[in-house]
Amino acid sequence: MKPEWILPDYNRQEIELISKNTNIDINIISILFARGIRDEHEIYRFLFPELNNLHSPFLLHGIFEAIDRLKIAIKNNEKIAIFGDSDLDGITSLTMIYDLLVKFENRPLIRYPKGKESYGLTHEIIDEFIANKIDLVITVDSGIRDIPEIDYAKEHDIDFIITDHHEPDENLPDAIILNPKKKECKYPFKELAGVGVVFKFVQAFLYSYTPSFNVNFVLIYENKATYDIKWNY
Repeated sequence: MKPEWILPDYNRQEIELISKNTNIDINIISILFARGIRDEHEIYRFLFPELNNLHSPFLLHGIFEAIDRLKIAIKNNEKIAIFGDSDLDGITSLTMIYDLLVKFENRPLIRYPKGKESYGLTHEIIDEFIANKIDLVITVDSGIRDIPEIDYAKEHDIDFIITDHHEPDENLPDAIILNPKKKECKYPFKELAGVGVVFKFVQAFLYSYTPSFNVNFVLIYENKATYDIKWNY
């Protein structure tokens, strides 16, 4: 059976013009119009995204503290553990952080719920970290609500960087926290998956080794015979 397109009624002439200018199928343009994406440049950014279209990872609350703490751990050859949920989001997040640390010649301990273990940190898992003399735990796709477990770990001098995307409670763990849903966080897109938060952390961490990291500069660009000035860092 041949599919039938049922499209909202928009300015057909405008849609046809954009389709002609961009060489993008008119039905796709119509769908984007229905989603509120109606500018040619915005359409291109949506269909053909580039890294420079992404929001800055440095908008994440806590990102500079997380970078500093991980650099200290790498420099001092601290023992690092990565803990994440065992679902797809958790495993892909864990893999990304593991790959980053291996590149810096730090081979971390990996831990995720196994068998019938429930999601999230437990005192038993913390005991494993203590037994392995772990200095720093990076949680992925988890940790935002594991307050008693992290308090227990802190009693044994274990620090935490939490990367998570779940809704936080009023009370937060004693840790460096990267989560776009924190009230203080100004990151514009709040619906990042756990692996998206980890990607932002990795992106920011690698960028921190470039000469332009944390340097103030002024961006001046021409806009229809006027000049706009923006402060950035």
